[in-house]
Amino acid sequence: MRARSLSLAALVVACTGPPVEEPSATTPRTLDEKGWIVFLADDPQIFGTLMDSGARGGWAAFHKNDYATAAQLFQDQPIPRARAYLELAIYQNDLARLSREATLRTYALWEEKSGIPEGSALPVVAALAAAESGDDAGCAAWLKKAKPRDPNVQALAARLETRLSEWTEPQVAEGPLVACVWAHLQTRATGESLLLGEACPTGPLVTEQAPDHLRTFYNPMVYGTEAAVALRSAAVALRAAGSDDASLADPAASAIDVDALARAAGDQEQALDALLFSPWWTREDVIHDVEDDPSLRTAGAQGPTLQALGVHGPTPKEESIEWARGRARTLSAQLDRWQKTELPKGDGLQLIDELQIVRQYEGKVLLAWARGALDEGRPHEALTFAQMALDAERSREITPVNGPGLYAVLAEADLRTGRTRESLDALEVLTTRFPEVEGLDETVGDLAILQGLDRQGDSKEN
Repeated sequence: MRARSLSLAALVVACTGPPVEEPSATTPRTLDEKGWIVFLADDPQIFGTLMDSGARGGWAAFHKNDYATAAQLFQDQPIPRARAYLELAIYQNDLARLSREATLRTYALWEEKSGIPEGSALPVVAALAAAESGDDAGCAAWLKKAKPRDPNVQALAARLETRLSEWTEPQVAEGPLVACVWAHLQTRATGESLLLGEACPTGPLVTEQAPDHLRTFYNPMVYGTEAAVALRSAAVALRAAGSDDASLADPAASAIDVDALARAAGDQEQALDALLFSPWWTREDVIHDVEDDPSLRTAGAQGPTLQALGVHGPTPKEESIEWARGRARTLSAQLDRWQKTELPKGDGLQLIDELQIVRQYEGKVLLAWARGALDEGRPHEALTFAQMALDAERSREITPVNGPGLYAVLAEADLRTGRTRESLDALEVLTTRFPEVEGLDETVGDLAILQGLDRQGDSKEN
């Protein structure tokens, strides 16, 4: 498919409002390019041509936030395939953050409420979660409390005296738990997941017998490793996009060439591949995000387009839910004004409406803001952004607006603001589509039970 250039006429928003440093929905702004949304609205046949190019299934899955399916269907489209894997990596990183937070909160409260069960693996798994978070002091503190009965857990505890980044290949005698953690580390280093299936069976990391039930402890490394595998796949796809010889792909996930996305966005033949259904309207947005944060975790959070729409300005020193609500409302108002004044009536506008493109874009920006707020330790603002990103009419399912990353961020924001039950509601949506989230859901469920206790003990401690 040969797409037209995205360099189009300027967008001018209405000319009233407060000074530049305090933008609102009426502040005048201009865009040097219309971007891909207006591009499709001007000529919807371009979208039809793209769908007839053999990529229909991949784009349909991508639009629905089904990135795993999209990645598999984009076999001959390296840029869209890389974008699908990048989205998967970002989502898995969301789960990794939540898993570490939930594990440490749950086990700390478990100890507080009823004490560490005698001979349990609990402190060792908590130490692993702390090590995974880069918290050396927390890891050491948990290891001091560890008196595991299981020799395999003892071996893991001994290994965790060493930072994960400094581990060397273990001996067979160190047992399956050390081998499993090593397999995760090797998978992250190479992007190859073949070792995991043999070294780390599906299910809990440790299971131990309590008086009347089994205690289960899940591996807090799982999602971080899945993110590394997805990132390596994105790196391979991006390398293939710039070379006729796919065998040149660098196997190291750290070698990902995100600049290739910016190059593709400026290429007439690949512009839509790089921009369609993204939080980037133009190549300038891609360049900004690639330079600002190559991980693209908060892609779309800022950049030329948002500045042109008047959605920018300083973050308050103290966390403010009202500021977050106002910022989200400004975004919505500006997009509504832009859509009414700039999109041409007719088949193009119908296409934009049917695909919920503007609403999807708004949701992606709000999700990026929520992730950024979590990164900055502002969970109430993160929760506000995430709640306003949610399509409330279909709040219990994954849709073109409600992607899996949104539910993962909602779950973390809920957890960090003391809304553990609501965190479970978000995780319930994910478990219906992603069975691998069930262990995380169980951990957060344990935390909810512990928080509700007014006496010692629950279904797992004794």
